[in-house]
Amino acid sequence: MDSKDIEILLTIQLNPLATASLIAEKIDMSISGTIDRINRLLDEMNVFQSVIADLNLDALGLEIHDFFFVIHSSESQKLLEEVFCYYHPYVIYRGRFIGYNSGLYIQFRTPKGGLKYLKEIAELLGNKGIIQHYEYIGRDRGEKNVYIESVISSWNSKTHTWIFNWRNWREGYQKNDTRSINNGPISSEILDELTELDIQLLSQLTMDGKRKNTTMMKNLNIKNETGIKQKISRRVAFLREKAITNYRLSLNHSAFDLYQTVIFRGKCGVDIARKLRNYLYKNQEQYAYSIANKIPIDQEENPIFPFSGLFTIAENGFLWYVRAPPKHLSELNDFMLKICPQHNLFAIDHLFSKNYALWDQTFDVNKKKWKNTKDFMVDSVMEKINLALK
Repeated sequence: MDSKDIEILLTIQLNPLATASLIAEKIDMSISGTIDRINRLLDEMNVFQSVIADLNLDALGLEIHDFFFVIHSSESQKLLEEVFCYYHPYVIYRGRFIGYNSGLYIQFRTPKGGLKYLKEIAELLGNKGIIQHYEYIGRDRGEKNVYIESVISSWNSKTHTWIFNWRNWREGYQKNDTRSINNGPISSEILDELTELDIQLLSQLTMDGKRKNTTMMKNLNIKNETGIKQKISRRVAFLREKAITNYRLSLNHSAFDLYQTVIFRGKCGVDIARKLRNYLYKNQEQYAYSIANKIPIDQEENPIFPFSGLFTIAENGFLWYVRAPPKHLSELNDFMLKICPQHNLFAIDHLFSKNYALWDQTFDVNKKKWKNTKDFMVDSVMEKINLALK
């Protein structure tokens, strides 16, 4: 990659839905030349994969839950991955973790009030000996999460290394405060406004937030009848405004030496969790400002944390999902030992990780609500597991 390639990626990162003409304008290049470069980055170099759409959980009446399932055999692991995660209607991510304990980190996106069914099915998995035990990490829903974007300009494509001054970044951490940052106004629910077509389109957009309307029509087997394109355009515009809060560029980990993923489960007071969250949040604000104003980032003197992830304040601490090269993870772990000595480190095997899109059958169009019953969230899944055990 050269400097123009980096400019293109930075522009897309700032505005993942940007058109080729807008990108060309931002980088001062012809539209045809810009399209050629984007295609090369996508097809030949495979630098980025898709655009992630973050759903407006308040508007959709949904919430995220994090579970660690500890297992004792490869058979249990296979059962969880191929049956449980496949058939559970609200799984959105799974990743194998390895270390002192091994198992699966599973993230669910359920209707509000669905946690009791997740805990119930976890108990059933334990009773059957499929899992040894589980840990549920309750999020502090009053505190703001931070999605951390990769600082692409810190990647040296010639040496295939990341430029980042850990010493100066550590010193910067000490200057942060411990104030609370809430998530802002709560969006009004839009469930009564959703149609069957909306849910189908939303399912497509959770696979790729930049997916074209024509592609979605093809995937959903929607015939090109009179007025249908206009209808879909209107509904997609509605969903982008009401049901999606943000878009993030998903980089290809192999192109940037980001093979290793870890999750830190920090166990500490809320002041430490907030201080670290506020530092990462400030870093991201600085990064967005630098991209928007084309200000070079000095990763030696004023470093910004360069590795993608998600930081969430949880009960008695935090969860920090990070993807970075092994060398930098060593530095990060050393930093964590100093600020939060009591923490668990889960190494995630990226080859056996998987994201799941929103399943359109989880919404009851007639009742205008998500399916949130024991039969749907527990019994139907356990039936599949019992069949697999025979």
